[in-house]
Amino acid sequence: MKRRLARVQFGFTWLCLLIAVAPAHFCCTAFAEKVDFTFWDKDLKRYVNPQGLVDYSAWKKKTNNLDRFLSQIATADPSANETEEKCLLINGYNAAVLKLTLDHYPLETIQDIKGTFTEKRFQFRHTRVSLDDLENRLRGKGDPRIHAALVSAAVSSCLLRREAYVPTSLDAQLDDQVHIWLSNERWNHFQPEQGRAEVSAIFKWYEGDFERNGRTVRDFLRENAPRKYVDFLSHSDYEIAYMPFDWSLNDQSASTRFYLLSRLWSRVKNWIPFGMKTQPRP
Repeated sequence: MKRRLARVQFGFTWLCLLIAVAPAHFCCTAFAEKVDFTFWDKDLKRYVNPQGLVDYSAWKKKTNNLDRFLSQIATADPSANETEEKCLLINGYNAAVLKLTLDHYPLETIQDIKGTFTEKRFQFRHTRVSLDDLENRLRGKGDPRIHAALVSAAVSSCLLRREAYVPTSLDAQLDDQVHIWLSNERWNHFQPEQGRAEVSAIFKWYEGDFERNGRTVRDFLRENAPRKYVDFLSHSDYEIAYMPFDWSLNDQSASTRFYLLSRLWSRVKNWIPFGMKTQPRP
């Protein structure tokens, strides 16, 4: 009798636990089913090379996966947690940038599109939003690493990752993106012998995002730059300069005459500002 009663109590306890856990499990499952990152992931692997350059001409011919992914984001339910929310916004932002570029391709720079970052062209959870709207939601989360993940179809943009950002690996992916960003002289150039660090204009445009909670851009550089520069970046007397931002399209067709001429024109056109004024999302 005592054994039977114990079994009943044990079963009742497990039933209560299942009832308590079920809503949370259902919420995560529903999110995973509602937004399937595999569509976006397949396209990134297919059309983006290891240098982060995009095969726009091939992708433009087949955008069904991209369209399907964006349609899921358009009707997505609220995320179960902050990590899922960040993944949704980062992937959604980058996918929207690629969609906008493909819709207008061929072009020399995304800046040639009217209202690139400000026009409300996209749907996010049944709401019309702009690229700036999506970016500002991400910036509000206080994680400066997102600036190594968001791209704007430009040569000086951070690397377009060849995989989707997923909740189970997001922190590792963002850390890796920062490492790639600060390790490549295409975006950031450290010169200990000259006492100078030439860094992406992103650090100037979004300086406030790197200076929250008593932090500074110098702190971010010291903690995330390649280890060989740690001693150099530990001193506060080095000069910081901002590299000119090249808005030329990050197109794999780099050998074509159109690409070369458009890149030259973009450099000439952006030579005077040199990132000196606030600009849209780089």
